[in-house]
Amino acid sequence: MKMSNNTDFFHKKEKTVSKQTDLVLSELIKQTTEVLDKCGFKEISAQVNQIQKDISRERFIVSVVGEFSNGKSTFINHLLGDETILPVGNLPTTAILTHIRYADQPKMVVFDDKGARQAVLDVKPESWEGLTVDNFGGKNPKGCVIMGLPNAWLGKNNIEIVDCPGAGDLSEERAEIVGEVLGRANGAIITLKATAALSNSERIFIRNRIVSRKIPFTLIVVNKLDLVNKEERNKVIKHIENLLALNKINIPIFIPYDIEMPDDTYKDIIGVDKVMNEVAKWTFHPQRRHLIRAWVNARIGEIVNNAIAILSEQEKLLKLDDDKRLEMIASKKQALSKMEIEWNDLALKLQAKSNECYARFGEKTEEYTLDITEKLQYEVSHAPSPEKWWKEDYPYRLKVELANMSVGLENVIARTVANDAKWFNDLLNQKFRSIVQVGNIFIADKEEYKNQKSERTLEFENLSKGQNIARVGTVVLSLALAPVFGLVATIGGGTAGALISSSVFRKKVEEQRLLVKEAVAKDIPNIVMQATANSEKRIKKLYNDMLNDSEKKKQAWLEAQSVAIENANPSKVQNALASVYEEIQELNEILNTIR
Repeated sequence: MKMSNNTDFFHKKEKTVSKQTDLVLSELIKQTTEVLDKCGFKEISAQVNQIQKDISRERFIVSVVGEFSNGKSTFINHLLGDETILPVGNLPTTAILTHIRYADQPKMVVFDDKGARQAVLDVKPESWEGLTVDNFGGKNPKGCVIMGLPNAWLGKNNIEIVDCPGAGDLSEERAEIVGEVLGRANGAIITLKATAALSNSERIFIRNRIVSRKIPFTLIVVNKLDLVNKEERNKVIKHIENLLALNKINIPIFIPYDIEMPDDTYKDIIGVDKVMNEVAKWTFHPQRRHLIRAWVNARIGEIVNNAIAILSEQEKLLKLDDDKRLEMIASKKQALSKMEIEWNDLALKLQAKSNECYARFGEKTEEYTLDITEKLQYEVSHAPSPEKWWKEDYPYRLKVELANMSVGLENVIARTVANDAKWFNDLLNQKFRSIVQVGNIFIADKEEYKNQKSERTLEFENLSKGQNIARVGTVVLSLALAPVFGLVATIGGGTAGALISSSVFRKKVEEQRLLVKEAVAKDIPNIVMQATANSEKRIKKLYNDMLNDSEKKKQAWLEAQSVAIENANPSKVQNALASVYEEIQELNEILNTIR
């Protein structure tokens, strides 16, 4: 994300090199960029230059990430002691990156994606109008907001908080932005919600975007623990600890809100002050320089190894005589075509898995539709008053069953998508040393499902009134017959009349039950179809994004291989071998330096 060079009241220019910058690292970066430029790897060299800019910052950058509805923005407001700083909601709210840093006066400045300042606003809820997801009509907004706050904690520790757009809202572009920001951050705070803590998609995100990138400092905060029964709260934290251990992820956990727990097991991690102290410790951590050096060395090492692999391929070709070189080039071009076909075959298999997943979603949806219909029809068949059940019980039961359905679908389909993504990436990595980015795997929104309502109306005959009229008529008839047949006859006649009216009443009730059961049978499929509409879109988009990214990675891979082959053309051989050998030696010296 390109930032503006404006020098407004809080957006001061960073010094070229901060006091904390490791001069050894700076020299290593300079040496690496010079060699990469010499090799002709301009784009790779630019990535190394960005590392220099990142380690030269004076501010300590902490990115806050998490899937939407995890309470990310609410947590940041709580962390900074003002519940109105960022907009909050159950759906994705903040649409663009928000950088929060210290300033004498509260202000927020909006920049476009070119770094040009667009607006200076007061820090208040109204200023976010036009900057949230709802204002962009489904498009991905670009740019950033820089917010200055007179917050003592930010100022004392020279910390900048970056509020990243929430994941899980079908925007892969925003997911890429989050990944880029994380890769350049000094630390990361990962927000989880206690009611669905550490889902499969969150574990993938942490492993691929945080652990693998060796971000120097990380912690996890567990939000919404108040929505869990008190007796179960310790179990939620223990569950997260076990999953982290199982996945070999060593990240500390905190509970940022003061909340009553079953016992004192986790008393040392409760409270926002614990989080603030932990982050503040990061800024002067004795291992900070060591961790940053390891992070830089890992990134440079990966870049240099890729460059050496390309140059080594050129070297092999250049060592052959002209005829053999031409033969080898032709052979490699043919092999490259075969590998392209193989890559395309993998993509076709992923497309087939996409169709299978979509079909499985349809099957599971149909199962749930039939199951819900049968359950509700059974309930109405035993309801004393079908009318009351339809008007009062049905809306609530519908909400409960749809919520259960969303959880069941999420468990089954999200696991299927994750397994397919792992299968695809494992083969790509094995055959082509490449992987595709996998979006946050989120299929069924529980709120989206349970908020569905029936639009069907039914007309009911007032059976209570009809039954009362029948009973009154029976009594009148009994009184009229009393003089003729005597008291006994009167009692017998009244009883018979009551039996007749009850029989009619029961028949009417049964008719109403049948009416409601038929309505349920027609209603449920339509409601389920509306509830699952976005889930179907999410499934298609997850696979389409993987396929699109695969196509981009394939083209980049083919281009790199073609360059390596073409550079061995006989017309360019003179002095090329010596040059390639020298470049490989220089890159190996860099690797020896960082080992």
